[in-house]
Amino acid sequence: MKYTKLNDRAGGIADMQTAARLAKAQGNTQVLNFALQALQSWGVK
Repeated sequence: MKYTKLNDRAGGIADMQTAARLAKAQGNTQVLNFALQALQSWGVK
């Protein structure tokens, strides 16, 4: 997670939201669940 090291929370959230959208579109539930859990842990709905 490069954004954690760069202290760029907004960039990390945007990338994780993109990952979630792509995973959902591809039917990849493992990646989707990971992305959603990460977003939830950051307080993003």
